[in-house]
Amino acid sequence: MAMKFVVSAEEFGKLSPEMQLQYEKVGDSYNLITEGKNPLALKIDEFRQTNVKLMKDIKEAQEALSKWEGVDPEKAKKALEELQKLQDKRLIEEGKVEELLSSRTQRMQADHQNQIANFQKKIAETETNNLNLKNQLAGVTIDKEIQLAITQNLEAQPGAMSDILSRGRRIFQIADDGKVLAKDDKGNTLFGKDGVTPMTIQEWAASLPTEAPHLFKPAKGAGAPGSSGVHPGVQGKQVLVTNDPILMGQNLEKIAKGEVIIQAPA
Repeated sequence: MAMKFVVSAEEFGKLSPEMQLQYEKVGDSYNLITEGKNPLALKIDEFRQTNVKLMKDIKEAQEALSKWEGVDPEKAKKALEELQKLQDKRLIEEGKVEELLSSRTQRMQADHQNQIANFQKKIAETETNNLNLKNQLAGVTIDKEIQLAITQNLEAQPGAMSDILSRGRRIFQIADDGKVLAKDDKGNTLFGKDGVTPMTIQEWAASLPTEAPHLFKPAKGAGAPGSSGVHPGVQGKQVLVTNDPILMGQNLEKIAKGEVIIQAPA
């Protein structure tokens, strides 16, 4: 559709936002912007210039590559080496020893820098691969020990093991000497009950039913949900699932000795 040079305010309002950019308000009407001032035309010109430059660069690159079609890289390398020897020989014959030494020094420095860059790249890649492998091994080792500690003494709820493992990974990590260490979110070592020895996975697993009882199945029989009684726990301890103060009093001595752990009924 041909564009009008002058449109009314009503006609202007019906135009698309792109079309409106090509008009400027003059009095009560809108006039078509001239080519030199039209922002859409300027954008088109800019795109056209960029495209022309891009096509030129592509053509130059293709021409440069075409010169090397059918060339054996090894033969080309040997030819360059022979050419360099001839240039060096010419400098010697002309008595330009200092220029020859300077040229050779520059080549040696460039080659040395390239070798250093390649070595640094290989070292960085190796370190990254080693770190990834170390993290993978640490994850497998920690997960295995957590699962062993849990399954030996407790019975997790269906599907709860992934949550248990996730909790453990946030705490335990493998030190450089291969030992498993427990650390808080600030990197400080977490210690066991004696306050001296770093906390082990077994100690952490023993405390988990108290911190997150929903992750574990209650003991059968007297330990069924909603019931009260002393049930098997971990590491020789028992869990007292009750809110009954009388029952707590009956087990007061064991609670004081740490042989019984109090847990509220589900």
